[in-house]
Amino acid sequence: VSIGARSVVYWNLADGSTRVLLEDAADARYVEGLGLLFYRGGLLRVVAFDPDRGETAGVAHALADDLMFGAGGPSPGEMTAVVQYAVGGDALVYATGGVQTAAPGRLEIVSPEGERTPLEVPGGGRGFFGPGVLDANRVLLTRRPDGGAALPPGVLDLQRNTFAQLSAESAWYTQPDPTRGRALHAGAAGIRALPLDGSGGFEWIAGSPVETAGAALRAYVHRVSPDGRLLALLVNQDETEGDIVFYDLAGDGGYREFAVTPAAEGYPSFSPDGEWLVYTS
Repeated sequence: VSIGARSVVYWNLADGSTRVLLEDAADARYVEGLGLLFYRGGLLRVVAFDPDRGETAGVAHALADDLMFGAGGPSPGEMTAVVQYAVGGDALVYATGGVQTAAPGRLEIVSPEGERTPLEVPGGGRGFFGPGVLDANRVLLTRRPDGGAALPPGVLDLQRNTFAQLSAESAWYTQPDPTRGRALHAGAAGIRALPLDGSGGFEWIAGSPVETAGAALRAYVHRVSPDGRLLALLVNQDETEGDIVFYDLAGDGGYREFAVTPAAEGYPSFSPDGEWLVYTS
């Protein structure tokens, strides 16, 4: 298994210097008396290592194979290259399973009692993004077939088992704005609205929240507040990665920063009463 551009780097905390120790390697851990453990080519390996000098020596030796290794994800940021192993005392413990690539998304309905009912979407599409509940019988979602590019968003009717496409263009993370009978999607040029009745077309309602937009998609619609006043977006900015901003849907428009930090924030969602926002960081 090739890990591509991943490498193991030694970082000297005293002077801040760094240098590459191992190419095409991942998940390195130093074990006193044993050496530097790392993953490469489907094997967990060990090489002699001097932690004071930050140098390896000699040839690496294989310790174990078939370790579970996270090699894929829906985005480069989720391709973590984490290997499932741990060292404690005189024991090495690891999970088997080999390379674990990204599993296709599955759509389910979960009842208040915890019962899970898988849903089949007519017209194919194995991956799904940001499903939004419109009412008891309709779900807005974006399909993604077999890990490919996103397909146009549409409405899944649970009673009729039909999927009505809303637009001829693909869109990521399209979310419902049910108080206005529309769906919202953010592209490189800003936010646009799609009618939920399937009449087609779209309307631009705001420019991009990121000045450098245009070269790539930089903003993602995530949730509209229960009262329909605020739209929560995930924005990719050059210096702070993922940030959360609000767009005012009810007033004069405009963006307002909510969480802008050196960390990568994501997946904002309003509480049912609209008083809280849950997000990852």
